[in-house]
Amino acid sequence: TLSLPQTGGKQRDWGGGLMAVYTSNFGGRFLNELRTYASRSQREANGFVTMPSGRVQIASVLEDGSQSVSTLQFGGNAGLPNAGKTNSIETTDEVSWLAGTHRFKLGGLANYSSFQQDVTFNRYGSFTYNSLADFENNTPSIYTRTLQPNVRTGQQLNAAVYLGDTWRATRQLQLTYGGRVEG
Repeated sequence: TLSLPQTGGKQRDWGGGLMAVYTSNFGGRFLNELRTYASRSQREANGFVTMPSGRVQIASVLEDGSQSVSTLQFGGNAGLPNAGKTNSIETTDEVSWLAGTHRFKLGGLANYSSFQQDVTFNRYGSFTYNSLADFENNTPSIYTRTLQPNVRTGQQLNAAVYLGDTWRATRQLQLTYGGRVEG
């Protein structure tokens, strides 16, 4: 397949996040840490030109008498434009009780994320010509186009609660154990 440069495109990606943490100590033996993190990412791809794509089949007779068929692509890119975005937010809270060589922890978290993807293929149409003569006479053998956008969306919510202990048996030995329930 031979392609002209304008059948390509460019893609732009960006994203970012923000975190806030609040830590407090009360009673001298209890610690609380609250964290929230939010993020967003986005992707956008566009063709160099906005127009239907085209393909022409070119048959050639080689020196040994055999025939070769190549396809020349021109016009827009059938896979572009497309776009997507993802959002998420997570909040955790953990309370620790300091008791001698133990640090007992009780915590929970909640996480929500969502996405949207526009992956509509062949949005502007595609012409296929069986020969250069068909192309010159503007008589395509096939024209296809996607009329209904293909947009996918989704979301999920996760939550968990955990209980644990960090025990410092000696200065060189520390054990951490606990349990967690997710849903």
